[in-house]
Amino acid sequence: MTSCLWYTARMRRDSFTIKILSVLAHTEWAAEELWDALSGPPLPGAPAGKRHRPLPGYRRALAKAEREFEERSRERRARLESRLRYQQTISRLVRGGLVERVGNRKNARFRLSLRGIREFKKRAEHPQPPDPRIYPSEPARTAITIVSYDIPERDRWKRTWIRSVLVSLGYRMVHQSVWVGTRKLPDRFLKDARELGILHCMEIFEVSKTGTLRIVEGS
Repeated sequence: MTSCLWYTARMRRDSFTIKILSVLAHTEWAAEELWDALSGPPLPGAPAGKRHRPLPGYRRALAKAEREFEERSRERRARLESRLRYQQTISRLVRGGLVERVGNRKNARFRLSLRGIREFKKRAEHPQPPDPRIYPSEPARTAITIVSYDIPERDRWKRTWIRSVLVSLGYRMVHQSVWVGTRKLPDRFLKDARELGILHCMEIFEVSKTGTLRIVEGS
């Protein structure tokens, strides 16, 4: 579960990173302009002078006001968290040499460095793995599925993705890079593994109730 949460957080961060890189790939932006481009239009406010019809009863009116206040608070909190993530990502990209800051902090503009251009091209050429939680979890069966994999160290993030998917499907690790479970592996997972170029690094077996061992087609 920790691996799945860590992977999800990393993918969210990487998604925001490549979003910034793709925006800066065309031209440099001022800090506020860049934030507006990333976050979309500001949250709409209530029309001026709008009056609501009085609700019958104090409790009902109070409950509605509390719900509206909580909703607005959640929207503000989500926007502040998104703004903070944007600032942290920009700072990380500047420190990492992928983005250059032009001008002073107050009137700063940002643009991709040569290193950032190379990183953007590299990320654009490689497919991003899907969210591990999107695969449907099928009912448990009497047959046992065994999954093993041997993925090169340079593709360590792909190993993390496989582990996260297997955890979300209810599989458990019995040995390093060897997992077992009673749920069938979704066809979409096998297809995505093939597109990521790692299906050939995996071995998938099914052991039936009678003890028959079968290699899963496509692995």
